[in-house]
Amino acid sequence: MKTLTQQFFNDAHTVQPELFRVTQHAHGASIEPRVPPLSPVAAARFTDPATSHEAAADVEATGVAHQQRGVCLQEVLNRPGQTAAEIAVAVGLERHAPSRRLPELRKAGLVYNGEPRECREQRRRAITWYPETGGKR
Repeated sequence: MKTLTQQFFNDAHTVQPELFRVTQHAHGASIEPRVPPLSPVAAARFTDPATSHEAAADVEATGVAHQQRGVCLQEVLNRPGQTAAEIAVAVGLERHAPSRRLPELRKAGLVYNGEPRECREQRRRAITWYPETGGKR
């Protein structure tokens, strides 16, 4: 049986090498996501006030959204099946950040939604997040 690391190591080299950077170390290997440079994807709804649009533009321009996408993707790779609230707690982000970044990663084809379950943080049903592995679900 492959470990999760072996699975992603294999996927990184044979399925989607553009999504992962594998670094060999004396004690094994680490896998880091290569979050593709996405067009400004932190977006406000058309009906949102101007300040929301300004905030969305700012979070992209400063690189905050890109960094948050990387942190969220790494957490999904490390511990698939978490909810956005569980990911927020695990990585130390504000509750809303993964809820915004994970759909952006889904749109980019890097993660997908699993079955909803009760969230350990919110105590209500929430969708779960899993890494895309080249169409192998």
